[in-house]
Amino acid sequence: MREETGIAAVPQGIQLFDARSAVNTIDLFALLPRQDEETLPEPAATTEATEWLVVEEAVELAFPAHTAVMRMYLSDGHAAYSAAAA
Repeated sequence: MREETGIAAVPQGIQLFDARSAVNTIDLFALLPRQDEETLPEPAATTEATEWLVVEEAVELAFPAHTAVMRMYLSDGHAAYSAAAA
């Protein structure tokens, strides 16, 4: 996460959310512990990403698999994660 977004997280607080097979890669989608938006670093482009966003509803992302996982998180997947994290 830090490499792509500048957001730091301790490994013990990260939870696997989904894994998807992609062309020549396996995409792992993980959830970090909740953070107040005010504590996040300023968004800035890196060699890995042009931006990062805080979203509350689904938007189209650069990769269809990323959009699908985001939609899952914002629907039923988010409820399952919230229950497991509580």
